[in-house]
Amino acid sequence: MKTITVSREEAKRTLEDLFSRKADLDKQWGLFEDLAGVYSDYPLGNAIWRLFDFSVRVVSELIGDGSETVSWYIWDNDLGKKGYEHTVPDGKLKKVKSVDDLLDVIGYPLVPKKRKPRAR
Repeated sequence: MKTITVSREEAKRTLEDLFSRKADLDKQWGLFEDLAGVYSDYPLGNAIWRLFDFSVRVVSELIGDGSETVSWYIWDNDLGKKGYEHTVPDGKLKKVKSVDDLLDVIGYPLVPKKRKPRAR
């Protein structure tokens, strides 16, 4: 595991932004395929998806993911839709269905929930 340099909240916002951009890219690419008959294995598609892969690597580096877990979450686990299990730092398996689950796998400490002040 690499050193974590951003807070859990910053990492979560960054990942959510990346995943939102992937959803937009998927939608627009599908429309472009239908319109132009150009597929992702063509040079233009390859260039676009390589740029997205580069973005994934940059975000992974930023948030301290040294094991390509973000890439696994996107491509293999279909952004958590498949709910695959992954090993967390303590060696146990955890279903990974959300960005918070992904951050647990990467090794981000849990943020304690704030308690409501007790009425007096």
